[in-house]
Amino acid sequence: MEQISFRIKELRKKHNLSQKQVAAYLGIPQKTYSNYERNTREIPAVYAVSLAQLYKVSVDSLLGINTSANGIDLNAAFLQNVSLKTVLIHMHRLDHHRRQELIRFLSYLTQHNS
Repeated sequence: MEQISFRIKELRKKHNLSQKQVAAYLGIPQKTYSNYERNTREIPAVYAVSLAQLYKVSVDSLLGINTSANGIDLNAAFLQNVSLKTVLIHMHRLDHHRRQELIRFLSYLTQHNS
């Protein structure tokens, strides 16, 4: 399991945010947030949830917990900013008949992929 300190720093940089901006979002001093990134202070769960919401990732992903199924990370970007998890949620909302049509179409596309 990856340390949360590494993940929050990685995500902050990926989103081009400063420690000061993230600390302001959380409503805490910048020094406190810096301690979370340096792993000198444990991050409270409430802030972990807030950071997951800020970065639009799951708390599991933020904590570095393996969220894969058969080697596929369901929270990773699948297409642009859409995760495979989101795709599956949308598919689940379809009625049975439309799901079957979608599966047939996907099968057709994968068989005729050049």
